[in-house]
Amino acid sequence: DRNLYVDKTTITIFEPPPLPDTDPGDTNGGNSNGGSSSGSGSSGGGSKGGGSSNNNNDDIEDSDDAEMPLPEPECMNDSDCDDGYFCTGNEICQDNTCLTGTNPCADDEECDEHTDTCISPPECEVDSDCDDAVFCNGNEQCSNGNCIDGIAPCSSSQNCFEDLEMCQDVIILTASLPDQQKKILNPVLQKERCLWLRLQCADDNHFDPDVSIVKVAGASTNYSGVYINNNHNPLKIWNSIYVPICIEKWSTAGQWNIEIITEELVCDNPYRETIRAFFQIVE
Repeated sequence: DRNLYVDKTTITIFEPPPLPDTDPGDTNGGNSNGGSSSGSGSSGGGSKGGGSSNNNNDDIEDSDDAEMPLPEPECMNDSDCDDGYFCTGNEICQDNTCLTGTNPCADDEECDEHTDTCISPPECEVDSDCDDAVFCNGNEQCSNGNCIDGIAPCSSSQNCFEDLEMCQDVIILTASLPDQQKKILNPVLQKERCLWLRLQCADDNHFDPDVSIVKVAGASTNYSGVYINNNHNPLKIWNSIYVPICIEKWSTAGQWNIEIITEELVCDNPYRETIRAFFQIVE
């Protein structure tokens, strides 16, 4: 397979160029014109490869231009969002999206999923939780988580003093006046008439001129014209109490009441005593 070329001075052996690789299926592979065969194969191969590449690009472009399917909406109505739990509240569907609900119970309530109810915390656990720090309404108690009102510590015949936290006996005494003072004429010829009313009362009364309070008042709030004469102090002589009053001209006719209040708090048996009497002003 080697060709020998002879020169006058030197003999050189040249290697022929390698034959191009030919595809067994290529009928042009046996052409003696290697250059033409190679160029033709290369040109043909390039033409074939280029055609294949263009087809692939077309497929990709077709894929990009295709419409993607839209996602399914999360909900169409509120019932689609209901999680079946009471304590999570009512879920709602808005713009095809589920929005979570809110706890149906108040901040101080406990949500019971088993009964679908809101349970209020117990009002109390021990008696001290119910104590309102008021003496006169008694001691409150806790029963089954609920506060029970106390019972007033004082009887109906007693007054209750909150500041002192004590009960005080109420004593009501009725005094009488002499017949000539049960009815008093209204002065019409003078500006006013002042006199001593004599109240006859039980011997065991607690009247004390220095501490007792003496009041006079008409049977109605619109009565006027009678007042206690403060120029003199009430007196006590034996079982009689003398009260100074003044009656003005044209004072209101009708029943007038005398009330003497005496109370003692600093003692073993605190009390409040009221002595009552009445008289009439007549025309």
